[in-house]
Amino acid sequence: MTTDKCRAKLERDLGWSSPLGRIGLSLTATTALLTGCVHATGSASHNEGGRAYSRSVLKILSFRISPNEVTSETVAKTVFMMKERLHVAQIKGTIVSTQSGYLEVTLDARLPVPYSSRLLTQMGYVTFKTLPKGDVYRSPSVRPIRSAVVESPEYAAEHSGVISQGPTLFFKMSDPVSFRRFTAAHLRQSLGIYLDGRLVSAPELMSPISDSGMITSNFDARELDFIAAVMNAGPLPVHLRFISASGVIRS
Repeated sequence: MTTDKCRAKLERDLGWSSPLGRIGLSLTATTALLTGCVHATGSASHNEGGRAYSRSVLKILSFRISPNEVTSETVAKTVFMMKERLHVAQIKGTIVSTQSGYLEVTLDARLPVPYSSRLLTQMGYVTFKTLPKGDVYRSPSVRPIRSAVVESPEYAAEHSGVISQGPTLFFKMSDPVSFRRFTAAHLRQSLGIYLDGRLVSAPELMSPISDSGMITSNFDARELDFIAAVMNAGPLPVHLRFISASGVIRS
């Protein structure tokens, strides 16, 4: 494969929009990339002196905590929550932080940067509000939803009787007693489910809800998986800003 074609493939497959000479790769690593080229497996092969070497292609995502929120405690809590987000999304990665509030996350280069950065910066606060009146459910917990899972339309039809064209997100409440009390008082009203102020779903309350509920919408499976991962991990303790992404080679 020619150098130009290989560079185009790297930019297309790995999301590197800048030229190779400007992403911080050493000359040896750049040569390895252009010689073996990187495929969707996220690894590069390089033949040197008749011996074959395999290198992993990684991405380093840089983030920063809002300066007015930086303390040793908030940095530690943020690292913990970011690890939790990666864990529930089944993404392997490492996180390095500084006391000044900068964080670097190393991930497999196959993961799209927009998805990874969004997963790690979404605040993750879930709220329930009746529509159109606007009565808000006051949960005793900072996490009103304790767990969430995405299931297929077939599963939803079999276990809940809901007929849906797409996947369904099932969730369990942290405090069933208070949630049942709230929903019982607002029957025949729509219940807006919000993630960081964004309306995710607004089902009509036909009966009180206590322990569990579901979200059916026009979201595809990937978006519902994202929402479930954020709900399962819980909200971030501070505002986190994505700064940049760069590529590296690991022998």
